[in-house]
Amino acid sequence: MILNQEDLQKKIHKNKELIEAFHMSVEEDWVKGEYLFLLSDFEGYLLDVKCSTKEKKCIKDSGFEQGVSFREESCGTNAISMAMRLKRVVYVRPKEHYCDIFKKWHCIASPIMVENGK
Repeated sequence: MILNQEDLQKKIHKNKELIEAFHMSVEEDWVKGEYLFLLSDFEGYLLDVKCSTKEKKCIKDSGFEQGVSFREESCGTNAISMAMRLKRVVYVRPKEHYCDIFKKWHCIASPIMVENGK
């Protein structure tokens, strides 16, 4: 599942401060290796990615782009969907993923809580 361009732009605008904080928080040294940092909104839609140029190609080849859904209904068990459901940090080993695309990845996801537990 992926958002249409209009809905994606609305989400990006609505989450502008979160995206800016994401950019300021992920150190440039962290993205030199084989690490991916993905930011999704509270519904699991991908808002932004920080990674090395090599990994950006891997992501693009996998079909991940802004607006793609990481909800369980969309791509099966994954760290983002589990962190959303359990409201805590989650670690998923490669073999525990449902979708073959994730089966090479060790994934850690954490919900970001703001005021009122949202």
